[in-house]
Amino acid sequence: MTILYDKNGNHYKKGKGLSVYVDGKMVLKPSILGKKTINLSDVKNIDQPSKEELNLAVNIKEKDYPKVSSSDSDVKELNKLNDGRIWYFDNVRNYYECELSSEKENWIEIDFGTEKEFHKTVLSFIDEKSKKFIDAICKISILENGEWKKLSSSTQLVANTINEIEFDKVKSSKVRFYFESKTSQSLLKIGEIEVY
Repeated sequence: MTILYDKNGNHYKKGKGLSVYVDGKMVLKPSILGKKTINLSDVKNIDQPSKEELNLAVNIKEKDYPKVSSSDSDVKELNKLNDGRIWYFDNVRNYYECELSSEKENWIEIDFGTEKEFHKTVLSFIDEKSKKFIDAICKISILENGEWKKLSSSTQLVANTINEIEFDKVKSSKVRFYFESKTSQSLLKIGEIEVY
């Protein structure tokens, strides 16, 4: 719908006063200002835009759910995993860092608090000058009937960009990311974990 007002009719050259167009067709001829009624009985159904996906893992307030836990004992910076911010700048430290151990399982878990439906995860990793990260891989599991069910096979991770891992739609209250590296003492720096 276009509502057009041209006081003298000289500006738009469509006539003097108020006129209305619907789908490019004039439905109200130029007339003086005042209350107008327009019949829109021939309104067409318009496809609604697709809903933007919602990141189920984000927790900006760092309270309640979703909660993050880790196999690593140092949990001070876990909230950086799902704070909704991704930075790739040397002077901004907004990532979770841990050393991958070949002696134990290395995992990070998102607890939604209630069952959620999702079909992909997006992981953002950071690698600086150390380059110790290059060969890290990730596997994803969900909690189903008290057991961890594998969702994805091993995915090679790429640093300094996003890693999108898609799978069939699932429902679960928890998702767990397992990380492995062939290199001893690989350093894992995760900027953000997103779940959609």
